[in-house]
Amino acid sequence: MGYKAEKVLPLYQKYPLAKDYFEGKEIPGWFEGQEVVWLIFNFKDDNTMVNQPIEAGDQVESIHLAYEKYMD
Repeated sequence: MGYKAEKVLPLYQKYPLAKDYFEGKEIPGWFEGQEVVWLIFNFKDDNTMVNQPIEAGDQVESIHLAYEKYMD
């Protein structure tokens, strides 16, 4: 943790961004890994994992692995 968005996000851009189920919009900082696993970088310390928007200087607060089927 503590790495900035400008360093972290480019490393994972080879993976597609996850999309929300309701509107089909891409979720910043959420990447679809292999099969049904999502890798989520949380840049805000606000008791959510929603990153809207992500600034280059934002620091990673936490990292999560989640199964897509549990994220509805």
